[in-house]
Amino acid sequence: MRIVLWVFGILIVSGAVATGGFLGMGPERFWALLGPADLGPVSFASLERSSSPNDALVCPDKHCVASRDVRPPVWAMDAALLAEAMDAAISGEPNLVRVDDGSEPTRRRYVQRTDTLGYPDTISIEFVDLEAGESTLAMYSRSQIGRSDFGVNLNRMRRWMSLLEETIEPASR
Repeated sequence: MRIVLWVFGILIVSGAVATGGFLGMGPERFWALLGPADLGPVSFASLERSSSPNDALVCPDKHCVASRDVRPPVWAMDAALLAEAMDAAISGEPNLVRVDDGSEPTRRRYVQRTDTLGYPDTISIEFVDLEAGESTLAMYSRSQIGRSDFGVNLNRMRRWMSLLEETIEPASR
């Protein structure tokens, strides 16, 4: 019985220390102990999905080797204009920071954190020129922390495409 109480006491103290550290450091610095929030760029042509269900992939036909969750629509504009439209569409997203250096006009990378606990997700977007002045996009959203994201990444991808579709009507689905 003493051992059980001793172990329970250690768990309580450890939990209090972790909670104090989280509150004292803040979510960004606390989660940084597990590595950088920005998981880096991806190559959609060679992308390998996470082995755990904490990512989501939107990808046009023949652009990704990995299995996608959603096929994106096509828009009647070039990829650079589509990228600017996406910037405007998601400008109101909470806790969103662009983390790429901006050197590639048809690529974006963001980190978005959850409201309460500040879990970071990295979102990579590539805007793809097609024929006849049309374009589409590929998006990959992945969580830095946890085994499952409870659909957060897939819901984000769908929300962002809906926001974009509210700004610009797709040419086709």
